[in-house]
Amino acid sequence: MVLMRVIIYTALLLLPSLCCYAVDWKYYAIDASDSVHFYDKESIVRLQGDTIQVWTKWVFSEKYKESLRSVKWQELSKAQAEGVDKLKRNGYVVHLSEINCATRTIQGLMERQYDDNGSLLDTVDKETLSKVSKHTGEGLYITPESIDETLYNVVCKKMRQYPTNKKGENNR
Repeated sequence: MVLMRVIIYTALLLLPSLCCYAVDWKYYAIDASDSVHFYDKESIVRLQGDTIQVWTKWVFSEKYKESLRSVKWQELSKAQAEGVDKLKRNGYVVHLSEINCATRTIQGLMERQYDDNGSLLDTVDKETLSKVSKHTGEGLYITPESIDETLYNVVCKKMRQYPTNKKGENNR
């Protein structure tokens, strides 16, 4: 059942990208809400030392969207409530992250939020992402057994396979 959903989500995601631009979305995880996570293999860029940047895509499941609808507004701050309200309209999010493979930290740099039809709803910058995740500066440590750790394991392994790449060169 889960495999069938992954195949369907993958097919739906690849159709629009084939006609418009060269993105190589690779599945890397499905979370507890059945939302599917991908990374763009072609976007992996080694910066300095053990730091890389990568684009990811998080396709929201109906189960996840339903959980957002059941959030109790009185328990949220105004900023959190506005964020949840935006998420309710999203079909998926494309996110640029910076990962330090040596320190096992991850930091969001930019996020683009889209509806189910692929129309851009919002762009969120690094400063706003830092406020939302309640951190600033270096990034958050990657939690064991998390979606971030799964991404870390995939992309940092790729970086180690191409140790001679320099800033701006893709790891392929």
